[in-house]
Amino acid sequence: MSLHIEAQHHTMWNLSDRGIPRSYRMMEGFGVHTFRLVNAAGETALVKFHWKPKLGSRRPPRPPAAPAT
Repeated sequence: MSLHIEAQHHTMWNLSDRGIPRSYRMMEGFGVHTFRLVNAAGETALVKFHWKPKLGSRRPPRPPAAPAT
């Protein structure tokens, strides 16, 4: 797949059941960049963003598997 851990994680996420959301309202996500936030007192914090849907994470129903012959 790739020699980069981040790319492997992204590829495995997309190929798994988590990679196919039922709609955009039910899709989890995360940012790959780190941001520095500064408050009014000048204090900084490094943050990464993760999105969790309020409706829950749902996937389309899987079709039944074909019988093995």
